[in-house]
Amino acid sequence: MKVTLLKPIGFCQGVIKAISKAYQVKNANKDKNVFVLGKLVHNEKVIKDLESKGIFTLDVNSQDISEIIKKIDEDDIVILTAHGHSKNIEKLLDDRRIKYFDTTCEKVKENMRIIKDNEANGIIYIGKKNHPETMASLSVSNNVFLYDINEGIDYSKVIFSSPVVINQTTLSFLEIRKIHLDILNHLPSALIYDEVCNATRLRQEMLLSKKEDYEIIFIVGSIHSSNTEQLYRIAKDRYKDSFVVKVNSLEDVKKLDLSNYHTCLIGSGTSTPLEIIEEIKDYLEGMN
Repeated sequence: MKVTLLKPIGFCQGVIKAISKAYQVKNANKDKNVFVLGKLVHNEKVIKDLESKGIFTLDVNSQDISEIIKKIDEDDIVILTAHGHSKNIEKLLDDRRIKYFDTTCEKVKENMRIIKDNEANGIIYIGKKNHPETMASLSVSNNVFLYDINEGIDYSKVIFSSPVVINQTTLSFLEIRKIHLDILNHLPSALIYDEVCNATRLRQEMLLSKKEDYEIIFIVGSIHSSNTEQLYRIAKDRYKDSFVVKVNSLEDVKKLDLSNYHTCLIGSGTSTPLEIIEEIKDYLEGMN
């Protein structure tokens, strides 16, 4: 099979820095327990690799996070994820005198600074409800109103006439454009910030700019990865006559009957390990 890779591929800089920081912390604290509050990044292989090195993920969705922190010993080390977190989590850790390290992506930090600097004007935050990045951003101020990408927003609750509009960094820039138009239709004086991260936007734009047709398109990444999901949706819309499928690993690819396909495009999310992409590429190229 002829295989084309949608570039860039592999980790974005934010993911690279988060993973590197986690390993640095463990190497400096080899005799201590090291825990991550939630998924460091949204990829199952990365989580397994971290656990193999003694860096364990705590499921923050299973119970109240304050209860989870109560069970962590004072001598343990905590890592905060790349998606961001509320300041309340830092206070809970400080109160317990637990040492922690922050791996929040710089783009997410920038968003949170914009929210803090403009909270007096009110904020409309476009994002996925219950996504960790969204939850972290909503925690910055009481003047943040969520525009859920699946449910919209109740404009009657927005008490500001000229709110700042900002968004989760891993969304589709095409989808955000439509939402911006809707917001401006209701609030013409709203100030728009387009904060899709460069790594996410570039993959989306490269996918849209492809001139060739492909019989099958694989989008590789975790089901929990927002930017992978957005890339998949764009591929489904852009290549209506192609078989577009989202996979997490080579095992998912092997389950498919690909005997009638001869051309393929492989795209990937920003937290997808390069080795998974290469495995899939080698497997497909080895098919007759």
